[in-house]
Amino acid sequence: MLDVHPPHNPTHTWRDFFIHIATIVLGLLIAIGLEQLVEYFHHRHQLYEAREAIHIELEVNTRLLDAILSATRDAQTSMQRNIRLLQSPAREHKTPTTALEYPWGIPYPRSNAWQDAKASGAVNYMTTSERAETDYIYGDLDLAEHFAMSWLQQNNITAAIARSAPTIGQLSPQARQQLLEATLQTDGQIVSYRMLITFDQRAIKRYLTFPAQSGLQSAEPRTH
Repeated sequence: MLDVHPPHNPTHTWRDFFIHIATIVLGLLIAIGLEQLVEYFHHRHQLYEAREAIHIELEVNTRLLDAILSATRDAQTSMQRNIRLLQSPAREHKTPTTALEYPWGIPYPRSNAWQDAKASGAVNYMTTSERAETDYIYGDLDLAEHFAMSWLQQNNITAAIARSAPTIGQLSPQARQQLLEATLQTDGQIVSYRMLITFDQRAIKRYLTFPAQSGLQSAEPRTH
């Protein structure tokens, strides 16, 4: 902030006194205005950097989500094959349980840029619609991670059951039924996960196609 110093010469008349007061007030207004202007451009630059980082991160995420969708298609194919094997008639029960495949291999989408924008307060200067859309995208990515972890946990359960016998025919009826039910559940989890990733992929592509406006929403951040 600028320092405003009173004149060194003493005031002798009311006119001099009011000029002195007006000079001080004008100096304070200029100082406050300059400070707000500097702060405005600082927030503008901060928001610009946050948007650039988010844009780059979401471009990376679109490629990761493409890889995830490809992995889910392969996994669904494996689940359907597993189901057919587990429901196969007795003459085919010599199939080794190693033929039952429960792939996963899911990459994790990134959210560092969004977390940094929230930590720095840059999100407080986004437009309401921009912040809501970006929060929706990253919120779905977080939700998708929970789906992926549930899928991985279910995979571990099915793999453990399958390893309890060398062939499908040597599985106990209870273990075989449990494995079939777990496989069906895994297939359902993959379908739900794939739907969520598809919706989020569309939202990201829409965000990248129609970038947010460059203006600040307001001079002051929102408080919650």
